Amino acid sequence: MNDVALIVVSCDRYADLWPYFFALLRRQWSDCPFSVFLGSNFLTTAEPGVTSIAVGPDTSWSTGVRRMLDRLTEARPGTEYVLLMLEDFLLTAPVDSGRVVDLAAAVRQHEVGYLRLAADLPLAIAPQSQLPHLNGVGSIESGAPYRITLQAALWRISTLRALLAPGMTPWDFETIGSQISETRRDQLWGVTSTVLHYDHVLEKGKWKPDGLRILREAHLPLPGNGRPAFSEDEFASYREQGEMDAKRSAQRGKALRYFLKGRRREGLRALCGYVRATGPGVSEVALGVAGMIGPVATRGLLAVYVASRLRDCARRERDEMSAKSGDPR
Repeated sequence: MNDVALIVVSCDRYADLWPYFFALLRRQWSDCPFSVFLGSNFLTTAEPGVTSIAVGPDTSWSTGVRRMLDRLTEARPGTEYVLLMLEDFLLTAPVDSGRVVDLAAAVRQHEVGYLRLAADLPLAIAPQSQLPHLNGVGSIESGAPYRITLQAALWRISTLRALLAPGMTPWDFETIGSQISETRRDQLWGVTSTVLHYDHVLEKGKWKPDGLRILREAHLPLPGNGRPAFSEDEFASYREQGEMDAKRSAQRGKALRYFLKGRRREGLRALCGYVRATGPGVSEVALGVAGMIGPVATRGLLAVYVASRLRDCARRERDEMSAKSGDPR
């Protein structure tokens, strides 16, 4: 598997997570067939079998990941795919290496851009239909919610690069990246049942209660006082608000998907539901007008919106670099 590598995307601020991630990687996936790389800023790891990739100071999340991919492919020419994980994805069950290797072979054979390896998480919804030639895998169709996410996935490096525009945060990558994917011809796949079982143990930089439970059950030392943790009640309140926001966002996304398919009545109904919950805005009015005109107008509006978001991301990165260099521009 010389053309596939496992890359853990991180930064120095999350170095306290590295011992936990790699302890559980060794425990739950002792026969991992891939070379393992850790991306960070300046800090490196002494974890056995892990190659550190230091990319220097932060300018933006997306630029950092692009640099990590550059360093990885320089170190391992011929690498075409990566299994991308984040440092706070702690494995909770043994990994079936044979299954992952088979999936990696399938994505290489069919030149797939992206294969999501989780299917039971809020941002990893299982595909609605299975591929006829590959058991347990489906195509993530155009218009599907959360089409691009940072859940654990096999990525063709060229596809990943195409979505990593300058200045993106992880959240920008998922939202804008999903919209950019609608303009590309990449095959995007997802498993219909989870292959990598893990928990995303941090939220807003704080330990989730379930994350601490994973450490206790694994008999790993609990973290010190350096990183805050949610109480059970705090996290329940946070999750409730997040679920409410997600439902509202999903309603707007549903309207867009209907309009893209020319289903004006359903699109308008979904958009009205979103507006009732959040109040009207200029972008909602524009979406409604474009949606009632038809799919071509909706796609045109989407292209304008994406271009505007990308300009904002690039501007934010330039401002950050100017601030760090002392340049008043």
